[in-house]
Amino acid sequence: SFSLFAMLLNVGSRLAFQSNALVIGWFMLPEDATRYDIGNKIFGPLTNVFLGLSMVVLPLATSLKANLQEEDLRLTLLKWTKVAWSIAILSGLYLLVLGPHFLSLWFRDVYHDESGELLQVLMVSFLFFYPVRAVALPLLMGIGHAARPALALLLMGILNVVISLALIEKHGLIGVALGTAIPNALFAAAVFVMACREVQLPVIKVLSHTLGRSTLGALPVLGLLLWIERYWTPTDVPSLLLSGLATLGLFGIVWVGFVYRNDPHINLSTILTRQTGEADTS
Repeated sequence: SFSLFAMLLNVGSRLAFQSNALVIGWFMLPEDATRYDIGNKIFGPLTNVFLGLSMVVLPLATSLKANLQEEDLRLTLLKWTKVAWSIAILSGLYLLVLGPHFLSLWFRDVYHDESGELLQVLMVSFLFFYPVRAVALPLLMGIGHAARPALALLLMGILNVVISLALIEKHGLIGVALGTAIPNALFAAAVFVMACREVQLPVIKVLSHTLGRSTLGALPVLGLLLWIERYWTPTDVPSLLLSGLATLGLFGIVWVGFVYRNDPHINLSTILTRQTGEADTS
């Protein structure tokens, strides 16, 4: 039964993320498919980052369930959802603001402004999809509840095709992007609620722990990115790299000093202080 639902997950994933080229090919020109592919290009490598988290969460959840460590299961959902959300915020804010510039420098002459718009539309939904895909989904599979999330992902893939077909003639490539973004968000909400119920955690508790400080912490990072985009627009690779390093530096300061300060599960400032003390002693 597990293999069956793993297959459904794979089918749903392929429908959701690999059927768009076929839909575009039926209604539009080959260059339109290329334009969409450029806007979607970054999500393949980014997905692999979050799949790395899921490969840890799934066996961990299985082990905790087998040993009847229900409280540790709840802590796993709380702790790692916040970690995955933090990674999504760091990458997502950068791509939402500077993603079009990143693509224009990457693809040069073949880049079109619409590819940047597609990237931004898709990134909004992936902000919510990635943490759920990295933590809630593998946790459910690890504790033996693979059926509903597998069916949800399959339904997400079908909705992707249906909505894309419904919107492509009127809205073009943006309609196809919405066909991916809307099911992404619906899937994330549904599977997140499933995971909270299975480990008997109130949804509001997980949301407040994950989004509370991180939402406030994201504001100065977003402000820096908007300032860079308006007053120091990256026009070459070095300036793009410097803007990324500045974003990463501010993000690190805010997340260590505020978002994760006195966090009951991962207190980064305490960890860094301990590591610094050990290094000084050695």
